Amino acid sequence: MLMLDIGETSKPPIWTFPGTLTPLMKAMAKREGLIYDLVGFVLHSQQGQHFIAHYFARSRSEVYHYDGMHDGERAIKI
Repeated sequence: MLMLDIGETSKPPIWTFPGTLTPLMKAMAKREGLIYDLVGFVLHSQQGQHFIAHYFARSRSEVYHYDGMHDGERAIKI
């Protein structure tokens, strides 16, 4: 698992994340096996003590959304 703190953002936030992340130079990352495929992400608000998540199912054919304040605290397919 690779965790990133993206810090403060614009209002409204605009995020674009690549499908593959390499914390090193690409050739070195491949050689060392440090390549991460983005399969989900969590957005957390420290002030609101709240988070939401989007993630792929294991088969990667479905995407789910989780928001503990909505949908009966269950993930829903989007």
